[in-house]
Amino acid sequence: EWGTGISAPKTVPGAIPLVVDLDGALVRSDTLWESLYLAMRHHPLRVLWSPMWLLKGKAGFKGRLGKLVVPTAKLLPYNETVLELIEEASQDGRPVILATGANRRIADEVATHLGAFTQVLASDDSVNLTGRKKLEAIRRLVGEGQAFDYIGDSKVDYPIFKEARRAYLVASRLPSNNSPDLHLLDNQQRGWSGALLRLIRPQQWAKNVLMFLPLILAQEITDLSKVLTLMIAFAAFSLCASAGYVLNDSLDIEADRLHKDKRHRPLASGLQPLWVAPFLFLTLLTSGVVLGFLVSLPYLGLLALYLSISLSYSFYLKTKLAADVIILASLYTLRIFAGGLAVQVELTAWMLAYSLFFFTSLAFLKRYIEISDTKPGKRLKNRDYREQDQRLVESLGTSSGLLAVLVFALYINSGALKHYSHQEFLWGICPVLMYWVTRLWLLAGRRAIPHDPVVFALKDRVSWFCAGAIGVLLFLASGSSGL
Repeated sequence: EWGTGISAPKTVPGAIPLVVDLDGALVRSDTLWESLYLAMRHHPLRVLWSPMWLLKGKAGFKGRLGKLVVPTAKLLPYNETVLELIEEASQDGRPVILATGANRRIADEVATHLGAFTQVLASDDSVNLTGRKKLEAIRRLVGEGQAFDYIGDSKVDYPIFKEARRAYLVASRLPSNNSPDLHLLDNQQRGWSGALLRLIRPQQWAKNVLMFLPLILAQEITDLSKVLTLMIAFAAFSLCASAGYVLNDSLDIEADRLHKDKRHRPLASGLQPLWVAPFLFLTLLTSGVVLGFLVSLPYLGLLALYLSISLSYSFYLKTKLAADVIILASLYTLRIFAGGLAVQVELTAWMLAYSLFFFTSLAFLKRYIEISDTKPGKRLKNRDYREQDQRLVESLGTSSGLLAVLVFALYINSGALKHYSHQEFLWGICPVLMYWVTRLWLLAGRRAIPHDPVVFALKDRVSWFCAGAIGVLLFLASGSSGL
């Protein structure tokens, strides 16, 4: 009734069929969540109506979502152990059946891609093929009383496990009461807590150290009350930024899987269940908002502005040529503005202008690296850049970096830093910045920098040396007044 008859290798009459579940078994992911994230990425307005789709039941919801988007089968994170069992069964002439609660459109896409299934059983717009309904469909297909093997991953599959000749559970360990005599297949998921940390990306919080820059340049870093306030503001900003990273990873799953480094991210690789993302997003966001409220209402408003721009970037602006770079640079500059607002330190136009040019250079550098890593003739996934844009991106990025140094020189000469008693030392910062920017772009041209130049700088000894040199020069310029 639910079969599709997709062509596959010939089978031996009387051979025992191997029945394979899709979500959590054949793939280390859930195609329903994958579809929901894809719909949010490509049809956000239509997803707003998705709760109404549940009025037609879970099968109707899957069907409506399946008409909107279908995950790309070749990009799904397949379980290598299950693939090996499927290949062995095919070589032995056994029928291999894909039986899944996923919508038929998704199941057919996977079956066509792998080309190893003799038939497909899947949910349609009226029947949600899980649990006992799936068992009934299997029985009708293989014949009542006929033996079959089954590969599944959850408690919903237990009625099928009990009926199967040999039952395989795809999990990290067997249940303590292994009554159906299940055989364990590794789900290839390790270090749940480690994957959760990678999803939050605490290493990216280093970017928020920019919030301390206004306090340092104002020589008020010894004011403990302001430092404490700034630490709370830092935590609030970091939590909200991590919420943005979680959302971004959710919406960019397929694009990340096409990237040589990003494909190892927890959601893209299947190391982290996709249902975790929305709950983690809400937890991080709520915590950040509470801490932001403790700082001040204006600061909370700035956090809302940051989140609005960040979400607009994730949903739409990141796909727009050049606009994505300007938005990234603005988000970095907003961090400096947030630091000044949190401790009520006045910011000069010079500082903001320097920041905008400097981080525009880094944003172009990130795009330059991504273009370099893209196969010839291919466009960046979810980015409006092509191979022929590389030279211009390089030119715009290097010039922006050097313009930032020029603005800093004008900043010194403007007299805005008159609270530094020995301003001649500040001029030494200019060649250090020129060296760091030039070196970074040269290394990028040699493909010696991964996809994120900021992460590279945090691990780069030369970058740390440059930061230390700038710190020493600032200390010397402060003279007897100290930092």
